[in-house]
Amino acid sequence: MVTCAMNAPTACWMTQAEAADRLKVTLAMVVDAATRLQWPSRLRDDQVVEIEVPGMVLLEAQARPDLRPSNERPVDARAIEVGVKAAIQPLHQTMEELVEALWASRAATEAVHGERTAANAATAKAREETAGATARAVRAAASSLKEELRREDLETEIRGLRREIAVLKERKRRWWWPG
Repeated sequence: MVTCAMNAPTACWMTQAEAADRLKVTLAMVVDAATRLQWPSRLRDDQVVEIEVPGMVLLEAQARPDLRPSNERPVDARAIEVGVKAAIQPLHQTMEELVEALWASRAATEAVHGERTAANAATAKAREETAGATARAVRAAASSLKEELRREDLETEIRGLRREIAVLKERKRRWWWPG
């Protein structure tokens, strides 16, 4: 609790935290200044240390900008909330658009997957039909080859028999041979 007026050029007794707030500096800077400049200090009844800050230091602090880091300055929670909501709104909108795009992409992917599955099934069926036709063609070719070989064997046998017949016809008949 500060025991002096804001504009008073006289020294004031206050806690180190209050002094940091009034001087617009960090608590460490107040402790350092109080030690270095040997400001008087006292212990209150509630065991809190107070220091006597010179009036001229208080007047100079009113004229200078706040030297505390932004995380140590007093904050307006309502202003921060409004700012954060304003900053989040476009992000939220973008996120909703991305979610919609994701769902559309997922639906398209599932459609393509379904088409691919159907195409794979058709391909498998065509392969089975092709394999069956190929097997029939192989059997037909084998059968045709067997027939060709059998025909060639018969033609060879016929040629041999014709030669034998020709040889037999060329032979002269013998008078002792019946017939």
